[in-house]
Amino acid sequence: MNEIIEKLDAEIAEVERAIAPLREYEVKLIRLRAAKHAIASGVDAPRANRKPGTARAIVLQLLRENGPMRFTDICTKSGLVSGNLGMTISRMIDAGSVVRLSRGVYDLAESGKR
Repeated sequence: MNEIIEKLDAEIAEVERAIAPLREYEVKLIRLRAAKHAIASGVDAPRANRKPGTARAIVLQLLRENGPMRFTDICTKSGLVSGNLGMTISRMIDAGSVVRLSRGVYDLAESGKR
């Protein structure tokens, strides 16, 4: 039984090494999309000139593309500051567009999955 577990561990490690570059591309793609959206929404503009809902739109896009996500992953992939992201997610939960599945894990509410 230990031999089987060791073989499975070796195969898992091999597959993880093989897909690591793909994960990097996934993160890059999401960041590029978020950057495009942010620029189109005026995120780089002074706070007073930004379009409202930019952070919300980025979070919605990430959750639509990835399904349930941890807060830290949303923060990393979106490029949003954690304090801003926390407030955004809290407001989205209050509005019913996002649900908290467990501590630090969020997903779209059923209404947002359509």
